[in-house]
Amino acid sequence: MTTMNRTKLLLTGLTFLSYCTVFAQDSTKPKIPLTIDYSFLDLPSQNFSSRITEGVISTQNQASKGTLNKAFSIQSMEQSFQITNAITQTMHWGIAQIPVFKKRPVLQKITQTLITIPSELLIGKYYGNAWRHEEGHRAILANSYVYSYNPLVMFNKKSSSGSKSVASVSYILDTNLVMMKENNNANFVRMSTVGVETEISALNKMQRNTFFYGQKTINSIIYLINAFSVTSYIQTCADKDKGTKLTLETMAKEGYNQNLRDFTGLDFTAWAYDLFNPTAKYSDRGLNPYGNGYDRYIYGDKLTTGEYDWLKKQANLSYLNFISPTMVFINEIKIKNGASFNFSGRYYPTSFGNQIGIDLFFKNSKYNIFVSPHLNQNYQHNFFGIEAMVFETPVKVNQHQFLTTTRVVADLQPKNQSFKTSSADFTGLVELHLIYKASKHLYPYISFEAKSKGWIAGNAFLDERYSVKAGLSVRFNYSK
Repeated sequence: MTTMNRTKLLLTGLTFLSYCTVFAQDSTKPKIPLTIDYSFLDLPSQNFSSRITEGVISTQNQASKGTLNKAFSIQSMEQSFQITNAITQTMHWGIAQIPVFKKRPVLQKITQTLITIPSELLIGKYYGNAWRHEEGHRAILANSYVYSYNPLVMFNKKSSSGSKSVASVSYILDTNLVMMKENNNANFVRMSTVGVETEISALNKMQRNTFFYGQKTINSIIYLINAFSVTSYIQTCADKDKGTKLTLETMAKEGYNQNLRDFTGLDFTAWAYDLFNPTAKYSDRGLNPYGNGYDRYIYGDKLTTGEYDWLKKQANLSYLNFISPTMVFINEIKIKNGASFNFSGRYYPTSFGNQIGIDLFFKNSKYNIFVSPHLNQNYQHNFFGIEAMVFETPVKVNQHQFLTTTRVVADLQPKNQSFKTSSADFTGLVELHLIYKASKHLYPYISFEAKSKGWIAGNAFLDERYSVKAGLSVRFNYSK
């Protein structure tokens, strides 16, 4: 079964489950909304994926003819979020429909907590948070036409050296990594951290959707798992002894087989190394102790004490992701005249250093508003930026109903994504998202996005890009 067909099968099953559950609801009780989205068209990400071939040395202008099957072989950053979110929200929404939980919300929280933790740890790695993390790495590799393999899939399994604590994005040629480092260090740096970026971006979107849609499902445990995953991973990488031990164990399992090797090893030791050493050649890493290629992994004395200290600082900053009422089951805070608000602290690792800020959510009977002021930080300098969004405003044209979302990002970021510069570049993004209400439950949509050079959370490209997405949103108990 192809990846594209597996994706369709997964979404079809979720939709069917949702239909079965909605008809079982008690009509006398308030209805809980559920939204499932998937972008069947996501360009230019799918154009890159469609031209990738295993075992081929990539070029910056890959000439091979793309295929539809390959286009779906790697999920874009948006698509991977949509799949994991659909699974999670359908599970929680289904639990909330059970009559006993409607009468006993505390019991609902306890049940969802008991189900969420094992499902995320045991089942969720397949099309869950861990799978989404690895797909994020693959999305950046795909931008350079580099083939890679995610071991956290249910079908078409290949040999892997992964363990319970490590999943390797593998089957990558050394030559392709050499070329990526040489051609664009900023993109190479971003490749290491984008897995965690997808986790934080998913956290942001889940909190935003829960607030604006008025969902009563309990996502706090998932939020905590995501935030803890980010912080604990950076802490592991910042611990020289622990990180080295884990890396050497992984290398021993891989042995001489280059195909089994991860593209970078521990994400954040590689991130720090390439930030602090932007002009270092890939060959400077030396040869793998087992032979057959370069020593891809950064561990032990390959980082200086100062670089480990900087990683520890990043681990501390990542605690910002925990600062939110949503972490303790408070989805919104009511104010006067039917309006409400909420907030979340935010930390992202980036291609130039990090971004810290606060996400602010506000809604009333007319508007859903999201604002996120933030600082973009490299080694010693701060650059201000802001993101603003007016989310899903109802618009009626003749007898046709639409929902429109407008999003704008205006940032100052380090010039050329440099880690140690004091100079700034402007980075901007404009997005228009248009949803059409075709029926009670079906909402097809199309999205247009234009960005300048620079880093934007959830966007896989650092260069200037125009993007278009089109797909279907399946909604139940949606009031607008």
